[in-house]
Amino acid sequence: MRLISVGIFLLGLCLANQSFAHARWALDGLVKPRTDADGIKTGPCGAPRTSNRVTELVAGSSVQVKFESVIYHTGVFKIYFSAANDANFVLLADNIKDYANQKFQTYTLTLPNQPCEACTLQLIQTMPDSGNSLYYSCADIRLVKPTSSDTTPPAPVTNLSLEADTQTMRLSWQNPSQDYARTLVVQSTAPLSEYPQAGVTYKPADRLGNGTLVMLAAQTQFQSERLAADTLYYFTVFSLDASRNYSALAQITGQLAKLNNPPSVKLVAEQAGQIKQQISTSAGVVTLQAQISDSDSSDQHSIDWSGTDYRLLDLTANDAAFTFNPSGLKAGRYSVAVQVTDSGSPALSAQAQLELTIEEPPPSVAGAAQWWQVLMLGGLLVRLRRRS
Repeated sequence: MRLISVGIFLLGLCLANQSFAHARWALDGLVKPRTDADGIKTGPCGAPRTSNRVTELVAGSSVQVKFESVIYHTGVFKIYFSAANDANFVLLADNIKDYANQKFQTYTLTLPNQPCEACTLQLIQTMPDSGNSLYYSCADIRLVKPTSSDTTPPAPVTNLSLEADTQTMRLSWQNPSQDYARTLVVQSTAPLSEYPQAGVTYKPADRLGNGTLVMLAAQTQFQSERLAADTLYYFTVFSLDASRNYSALAQITGQLAKLNNPPSVKLVAEQAGQIKQQISTSAGVVTLQAQISDSDSSDQHSIDWSGTDYRLLDLTANDAAFTFNPSGLKAGRYSVAVQVTDSGSPALSAQAQLELTIEEPPPSVAGAAQWWQVLMLGGLLVRLRRRS
């Protein structure tokens, strides 16, 4: 029984080695596979033609194609071409080495100089070390005639700028005035790894290396979709002409603006070194301070004391504090109000209010004794007069 279990285990390993060697056109490459499946062993393509993954290329041009080797084998890759209906494939590239430490490979392929509507690029992975098995992946293409012999790219866009709010980013630029057809914008989270190829037609949502094509139009502005916070975005912009020549890149980076948090403020009054709300007219000047807290450490703050009782005259030359002398004020209640506004976007404010009670000091003990002596002396004089 134990020998049978070991035999089944070894058979499973052999089958696994034969079935897990997969290859396909890269999903983010110039030409896309008809299906995401990476283990097709039925030729010539193992899947029907598509309508949403057709890549338009210029007949006779040279393009850079990308393919994926999921499991390394000692064999090679071959690329074939069919002008129509997956029939009569002809060899375009042979003996492309399968590298053990390289999952993705790119290859510069020269396309046939024959326009066609339903053409196919077929990728075959050969595996002599695994019973000469073959894996297939097909890409649907359309080959068109060159529009002209123009191979000169247009000038790049200029004055590229970026504005960010808390959810989206807005780009603006100036297009070249000559030899211009449209502008292509690619969005990524790292420097763009691949650039558009002359003669190739792209469309929005296409992958271009590590980026996504987000705009292809004759415009001078682009508004992004909602983006993630705390992420640095790269926007790479190319101009192109009617012959599908692409300019040198213009690139800009940006992050979303952080959401502004409002400040908070507390009012305190200090007289003679003590924090108090009962103010004496004879204890010296009073200093009012706005104690500000703000979770946005980079914010600056402006302070407005204009809501304070007009009878309190500010003696300071700046808004950081409010100082007044109570010596000439009548006893009573006085209101102090402050508004603090931060420098965020949008600017946010906080208010605080404090009621002060100003009191006149009671008569001193010495003064009271003097008055008592006067009264006593007055009473004595009155008695003496009566006796006389």
